[in-house]
Amino acid sequence: MKMVRHIRFLFLTFFLLCFVNVFATHNRAGYISYRYIGVYNPPTVITDLYEVTIHTFTKLASLQADRPSLDSVYWGDGLLASFPRVSYFDNPVYDLRTNLYVNTHLYNEGNDTIHVEDPNRNEGVINIPNSVEVPFYLSTVLVINHYRGPDNSPIVTNPPIYRGCKGRPFYYNPAAFDPDGDSLSYELTACRGAGGQPIPGFTLPMATHSFTLNAVTGDMVWDSPDSVGEYNVAFLIKEWRNGQPYGYVTVDMQITILECNNNPPFVQTIADTCVLAGDSVTFDVTGIDPDGNNLTLDAFGGPMIVTDPATFTSLTTGNDTVTSRFTWHSKCHHVRRQPYVVQFKAQDSPPLPDSVSLVSFGGTSIRVIGPPPQNLTATAVGSSIQLHWDPSACSEVVGYHICRREGLYGSPIPCPCDNGAPSYTGYTLLGYTRGYSNTNFTDDNHGAGLNIGIQYCYLITAVFPDSSESCASPQTCATLKKDLPVLTNADVMTTDQSTGSVYVAWSYPTDLDTVLFPPPYEYRLFHSPDFFFSDSTIQIATFPSLTDTTFIDTGIDTKTHPWSYRVDMYYTNAGTLTRKGSAAIGSTVFLSTNPSDNRITLTWEEHVPWLNDHYDIFRFNPATSLFDSIATTTQHFYLDSGLGNGTTYCYYVRSSGSYAYS
Repeated sequence: MKMVRHIRFLFLTFFLLCFVNVFATHNRAGYISYRYIGVYNPPTVITDLYEVTIHTFTKLASLQADRPSLDSVYWGDGLLASFPRVSYFDNPVYDLRTNLYVNTHLYNEGNDTIHVEDPNRNEGVINIPNSVEVPFYLSTVLVINHYRGPDNSPIVTNPPIYRGCKGRPFYYNPAAFDPDGDSLSYELTACRGAGGQPIPGFTLPMATHSFTLNAVTGDMVWDSPDSVGEYNVAFLIKEWRNGQPYGYVTVDMQITILECNNNPPFVQTIADTCVLAGDSVTFDVTGIDPDGNNLTLDAFGGPMIVTDPATFTSLTTGNDTVTSRFTWHSKCHHVRRQPYVVQFKAQDSPPLPDSVSLVSFGGTSIRVIGPPPQNLTATAVGSSIQLHWDPSACSEVVGYHICRREGLYGSPIPCPCDNGAPSYTGYTLLGYTRGYSNTNFTDDNHGAGLNIGIQYCYLITAVFPDSSESCASPQTCATLKKDLPVLTNADVMTTDQSTGSVYVAWSYPTDLDTVLFPPPYEYRLFHSPDFFFSDSTIQIATFPSLTDTTFIDTGIDTKTHPWSYRVDMYYTNAGTLTRKGSAAIGSTVFLSTNPSDNRITLTWEEHVPWLNDHYDIFRFNPATSLFDSIATTTQHFYLDSGLGNGTTYCYYVRSSGSYAYS
């Protein structure tokens, strides 16, 4: 009797073990996402509160293994928790239950790998040996860096579980959207099992041609499955912020391949576009089925899930060629650096008995650009120009970029597609104001004062929280009053190390207010043996008349270095000569030569307040004892070739230019 009871006990234990093993095999696909909630700041350590969601796709037929909660979820910081299921959705046609498990956690700064391991995968996965015995492992990496700011994981808007046909191309796109506007990239990886290790024997579902995942768009193409069954693949969705990797989500996807004679439909190409915040973007999307099957069109991606989302409305139904209209009334809170990507899915409905639907995707990107600041004015005041503009139409703006160039850019700057100050316009960043209402800026050339005779032109762009820029404002220009002398010449007349000479000239102040600045007047001329004034600056002449505007500087070394010049102007204030200001500093052109085999490379440099638009190169002709003009260039170099080795050649360069406005 004891032996009989013992045998029955063993038999019952074995039966129970088999029962648990069979009905615990249900996991088909999944991924983990996270959402930033806010900062929690106790007296000692700043921590960040995050909500983590585990998305699983399980076999509906295995309800005995259904999980009302997922236990032993690791937060990545050494702690673990149980995640209750907050919702699920059943699809009997696809033998599918979609589950959402949610919990929250306080994190310190650092890199945390959130992961969960659940037994087991469903039975019969072709490219995972003995999948029924392989645990299902999901992970995602959360990076908390207070310098870079909070982070939200990419959102997978297109579920990672699809069907395809043997011998037909299979298409998929996760239509991922990053709420923070981070850039996304895609990368295939191995499915993982026990301990988060790559599953032994796992292979990509190779076929007649290839299995690929586009790193930029996320387009997955399997061309073409050659065996029916279920396959699993995994891929990373990586976040990039300011060119640096941030975190990533690992998606474990299941593809079911069936016998069918269906061909996938296709979506007609849609061009990328851009829209000004506050305006609408509208276009039609058309899907076509080559087999004449009825089609439906759906849209996935960021524009479909943001606040104030886009709409996708059917215009034609019940046909093999269908069209739907995409409409998005963009708002200021949609503005961001990265474009929004929307994926359009065409899915056919073949008649029985071949009832396997196939899909294809067509994507487009939409950039939402901030509107340009309006009513920019520029007013010359002394040696500076004061700018003012209206606050942006978008209250989300955190500041403004001020950009400047000399002279007006001759064409309108396209908006909205060319936002900011495009480099081709010649505008460069001058300064920045912080705050939505901070709409005044004074340009004093960083304290050095602006130059008389130059037309200074400006444009303003509004800056949003993620550093994206609006379209540029209309250009506005201003010129300082010519109430100081303006340097016009610094020309080397004689090149010599001890007896060199330079011709210096300037124009007199035509806009001088002689009531505020009464005579008598005086010019004082200074020179310095370099491109910029240094400790070697010396006053070399005094001029008691405003019309006395030329001077020849002699007895100087013009062979080994350049010379710079500055003219100061004085007026009489209560009987005392008082400095009113200075003309902008200008230098001579300094030429250097570099000989090589049968050629000489000429380079030159100058620093002047006007704009030189071309340079004439002259070479001495021993036969005539004159300098011949041999070339004209807009560059600062010239290669003179076809020369004779061992021969001495002499050159000079003449610059020609003007002030942008005088």
